[in-house]
Amino acid sequence: MPLIFILPLPALAVPFVKAVSDPTVNEGAEASLTVTLSEITTQLSAFQLSLSGGTATAGTDYSLTMTYSTNGGITYTPLLSGGTIQIPVGANRFLVKTTTLGDNLAEPTETY
Repeated sequence: MPLIFILPLPALAVPFVKAVSDPTVNEGAEASLTVTLSEITTQLSAFQLSLSGGTATAGTDYSLTMTYSTNGGITYTPLLSGGTIQIPVGANRFLVKTTTLGDNLAEPTETY
C-alpha cells in the first residue's frame, strides 16, 4: 500500500479586518455594520464574529444572535456571537446585522 504525505501549502497572505462601520441606531432597531478587509481574499478565509458590550449589556441591550452576508446583502445567514464565518475568494468586505433590544428606561447613549 503506498504512503501518502500531505504537506502544508506555503502560507498565503490572509486579509485582516481593516475597518468596521460604527452605526448609530435607536433601541429596538437593527444595527447594520460593514466589515472591510485589508485586501481581497485569494483563498477561503475564516473569521470569528463576537459581540461585546461597551456600556451596553448582552441580552438586555442587544441580542447575541446576528446575521451576516458575504454577497452584498442579497442573503443573510444567522450566527451566534463567537461563531465562525467563511468569506469566499474575491471578497473584500462582508455585512453583519444585529438587533438592539428596546426597554422603557431613561439611559444615556450606550455602545457595544
